[in-house]
Amino acid sequence: MLLALSVISAQGRDLGPTAYKVFDEYGGSIGRLENNDWTLPDPEKFVSTCHARIRCEEGAYFLDDNNSERLAMPHNNREELVQTLRDEIERNHVEHFGHS
Repeated sequence: MLLALSVISAQGRDLGPTAYKVFDEYGGSIGRLENNDWTLPDPEKFVSTCHARIRCEEGAYFLDDNNSERLAMPHNNREELVQTLRDEIERNHVEHFGHS
């Protein structure tokens, strides 16, 4: 199984084809530096150098937050700050990186 992620904010238009990334069972890193598997350019540095990692365990994908500010994730129709380092990614999951 593959995991497809895309930037759905206004910044996604500026990213062109790099606004979309597919991860396989090997996972990968997401951040603003080019050495990440998915680079999200951010001159204002809201996105960390290596903001998060995607990993796959037994067919389920997880997002491991490397950012000290924690990712903002919607839960129960309201946005809360995630206090854990890991969260399973489910279908139609929305993740907020950097400045919203």
